[in-house]
Amino acid sequence: MEKGIVIGGSGLLGSKILRESAKEFETIGTYASHFFKMDNVTVNQLDIRDEKAVKTFTQTQNPTYIILTAAMTNVDRCETAKEDALAINGKAPSRVAKCAERVGAKLIYISTDAVFDGRKGLYKEDDKPNPINYYGITKLIGEKEVKKNCKDWVICRISSLYGWNTITDKQNFATWIIEKLRKKEEIRLFTDQYTTPTFADNAAKAIIEICKTNKKGIYHLASPECMSRFEFGKKLAKIFKLNESLIKPIVSENLNLAAKRPKKCCLDVSKAKKELKTKLLSVEEALIEMKKQEELIK
Repeated sequence: MEKGIVIGGSGLLGSKILRESAKEFETIGTYASHFFKMDNVTVNQLDIRDEKAVKTFTQTQNPTYIILTAAMTNVDRCETAKEDALAINGKAPSRVAKCAERVGAKLIYISTDAVFDGRKGLYKEDDKPNPINYYGITKLIGEKEVKKNCKDWVICRISSLYGWNTITDKQNFATWIIEKLRKKEEIRLFTDQYTTPTFADNAAKAIIEICKTNKKGIYHLASPECMSRFEFGKKLAKIFKLNESLIKPIVSENLNLAAKRPKKCCLDVSKAKKELKTKLLSVEEALIEMKKQEELIK
C-alpha cells in the first residue's frame, strides 16, 4: 500500500488532508508542538528545522509522497520575527525536498497567493511572483528550494484558508467572524483586500487527487470567486443567519499594520478546474457545507 506523510497535520489544512489521505493510503501525520490523535493515522512529532530529524524520519518511513503544509502563516509576525519565518518557510522546505528526492517520494508543497504583489489579480500559475511582505518572500524561497532540490514536485497555492479545525482551537478568518457575530460584537472588515477564499476541505480533496493521479507542476486551489474580505463576511453572515449589520467596512491603509497587504491577490483556478475532477466550490457552496459540518460536530 502506498504511504503518505503530511507534515503539519495539526494545522487546518494538514488535518483535512490527513482525513482524505487515510481513505486512500497508509498515512502518517506530524506535528511540531500540538499533539493530536486521528483514526487510521499514525502520528509523530517532527521539527522541520532539525535537518537530522527530517532525514532520519523520511528514511525510516520511506513514503510514496510527502505533503508539506507546516508553515509560519501569521503575516505580521513574519515581518517582526524574520529569522523564524525564514527558517520555517524558506529553509525547511529545502531539507524536506532533499529528503524526498533521496527516498524517491513526490513532494507536494503548500504555498500561498502572497507570492504575488496584488496589483493585477486573477494570477495564473505561470505569472511572475513579486511578494511585497516577508511572509510572501519566505514562501517564494520555499517554492524555489522545492523546485531546485526535488525532481518530482507539485506546488499548490491557496488563498485565505478557512474551515473548522477539530484538532486545535486556532481560529481562521471564517471562524473568527462567526465567533464575534455570535457574541453580537461589531467587526470591521477590509473592503480593499480581495482574495479567492479557500475552503480547507475542498483543497484537501484536490490535493489528494493530485497525489493519486501523479500530477506535476503548480496548481492554484481556491474558490473561483474573487471577493473582498468585507464581501466574504457578509456572505458568511447570511448563510449562518447572523447579524450582517454588525459588519462594518474599513480600508486597510487606515491601519498601521506591520506587513504590507496585497490589494488583489486572487488566484486564477482555470487550470485546476480543467485538469482535476474535484470541483472547486464557490464561496456560497463551501459556506453551506461548513454550516452542515458544524451541526455534525456538535
